[in-house]
Amino acid sequence: MDDPGFAGLVRGLAATEGQDATPAPPSAEADHAAGARSPAAAGPAPLHEEAPEPSSEQSTIDLRPPRLVISLAELDFLATLAPLVRSPRAAKRLLNLYRLLRARLSGENPAVFLADGSLEAPFRAVMVLLSVLVGYPEAASWFFATLGGMDPDDSALEIVSSSNDHELWPKLGRGLSGESWPELTASYQRWLPLVNRFSFAADD
Repeated sequence: MDDPGFAGLVRGLAATEGQDATPAPPSAEADHAAGARSPAAAGPAPLHEEAPEPSSEQSTIDLRPPRLVISLAELDFLATLAPLVRSPRAAKRLLNLYRLLRARLSGENPAVFLADGSLEAPFRAVMVLLSVLVGYPEAASWFFATLGGMDPDDSALEIVSSSNDHELWPKLGRGLSGESWPELTASYQRWLPLVNRFSFAADD
């Protein structure tokens, strides 16, 4: 995929998977037809029939929990990760893993996790790590181990200077030297343990 193709694909997937599944209300034509029927045509009303009350379980189900809805800021940042994700299948896996990880953040303040205006926003670091895990699983272990052993105050860009000639490293260098990926090593280190738990799902 090229970069525009990746951006369009993830936006389409997020929009499709985030659609509200609430049934549509009846149309005006259906209401009119129902009202036009006479009582005789409709038949006698059943005796002692009461509408069932919704159960507590039904009334508390949220078809679109906020933790699973991808924001515009997240979609915009996802587009910067296109060089790391090499196929439509990997793009869908990335989005699914990110949703699963977000769903586990029960103790994390969503506003702090997103922090839209911050370069070091947690969601950005998580997305970069997941993109490496999905796009280059054969290099992810080395990348995570090296990143975890660095000084938290170091620039994450320093990891590129210690890498070999794997095709991943130039892509990391361009991303980390840009203006949208987190710059501090500490921003990534915080999320390494959680992202590593999803490594089983990154294999083809």
